[in-house]
Amino acid sequence: MTASPEGYDVKAVEAWINDSIDDLTPPFEWLRLEGGHSNLTYKLVDTRGREAVIRRPPQGQLLPKAHDMSREWALISALGSTPVPVPAAMGFCESPDVTGAWFYVMGCIDGRPLYNNEETLEWVPEEKRSVMAHSFVDVLADLHELDPMEIGLGDLGKHDSYVARQLKTWYRSWTSSVEGAQMDDPRAHELQEFFLDNLPDQGKIRVVHGDYGLHNCLIGPDSTVAAV
Repeated sequence: MTASPEGYDVKAVEAWINDSIDDLTPPFEWLRLEGGHSNLTYKLVDTRGREAVIRRPPQGQLLPKAHDMSREWALISALGSTPVPVPAAMGFCESPDVTGAWFYVMGCIDGRPLYNNEETLEWVPEEKRSVMAHSFVDVLADLHELDPMEIGLGDLGKHDSYVARQLKTWYRSWTSSVEGAQMDDPRAHELQEFFLDNLPDQGKIRVVHGDYGLHNCLIGPDSTVAAV
């Protein structure tokens, strides 16, 4: 086991897992996983060599709605029955008494995110890059086929004015950066007005990934998307 995994009361967490998840047997070897948007993420290896991943928010004061474990849990639980590849949802603890924050346990996927060209060249053989590209697009298409109401995600987000809300977010990001960057561009404001004047009609409600990319997918040894 790693020395004192950050943010986890190992004894309490392992006791909770022992009582709540049949497929894992503590004690575990705890291995820190990098990435994860600052969430405290560890791979667990149990006494039989079975693997899982545990995630909780970082310690300290957090922004409202940031690092929402319940939202992540709801998504992987719902998507597990769809063609979109996600880790198996194994257990969710919503009692902060166990280790100071909500956390969840999911299956461990054999794959890695790709953050730059160098990692892609290293991990994906040249003859497999078209396989990866097609898989990447197919998974996104499968995601956009999903009706959130049909898979239990109807309450997870707003159902109307999607494009208008996105424009508002992007424009706010631009205007909030103007002072710090000490520059502005009138074309950004003109473009915002153009888009607002030409909003499309609301389409079908579908599941959308807010930051889809190879950095937010796990690419497996066969060069396909093993998990989103």
